[in-house]
Amino acid sequence: MSMNLSFLYGRRRLQRAFARIHRTTLLGLGFGQDNLQTNGELALVRRLSAQWPGDPTLLDVGANRGDWTLAALDVVPGAVVYALEPSADPYTELASRVGTAARTFQVGLSSAPSTLTLWSPPGLSGLGSVYHRDLRAVGLDATSSTTIAVTTLDAFCAEQRIDRIHLLKLDVEGHELAVLQGASRLLADGSIDAIQFEFGGANLDARTYLRDFRDLLEPVGFTLHRLLRDGVATAFAGEEQMEIFHYCNYVALRS
Repeated sequence: MSMNLSFLYGRRRLQRAFARIHRTTLLGLGFGQDNLQTNGELALVRRLSAQWPGDPTLLDVGANRGDWTLAALDVVPGAVVYALEPSADPYTELASRVGTAARTFQVGLSSAPSTLTLWSPPGLSGLGSVYHRDLRAVGLDATSSTTIAVTTLDAFCAEQRIDRIHLLKLDVEGHELAVLQGASRLLADGSIDAIQFEFGGANLDARTYLRDFRDLLEPVGFTLHRLLRDGVATAFAGEEQMEIFHYCNYVALRS
């Protein structure tokens, strides 16, 4: 028998309690979990690897300094990993850390080939974004800028002769949708098996929504899920209450 609690809703004196419940609920739903060792990112690689051939192709787009690339290689030592990072300082560290274990490229991806401005807080190039992010909430201001070259995922894969991507991992500070828009051929051909992408505060600056990813990916055979530490859960991308701009990884899997 369910209890009607509506008499509690909207009460001013209960707002602190409801705020605590809200924060706890978000954590329980998988939001705010950015440690790839415990948030399900590596568990996803491990789980999917059971379906992959001995030398699967993984793309780490927005590889930064290579944490995900190196961790994925620990899980799947035979993987061929392409790690892409457009920002000079993180790329230098990426190339040094991974050596010949992965194929590294100082390039960014977008919906079309061009040059873009990458904005970051001074001394924090790892937070670089093509959107001039509003970071006042964390006491930062993205005032440093540099110009980067970008291409499309379709063009990059054609140049590198990549005909199948077993896992595409995207962490490009709000530009994930544009990267996928530049992969129209690969998506239409069914050449990408799974996509992991970050969604959160950067999407406020990019003005992109979870439903934009649903509308792009569902017609080509994908279903969206939230990534959890021990699996995935349906994303409910069509429901307004699930447009939550707090750090979370989503996974698009073929239906």
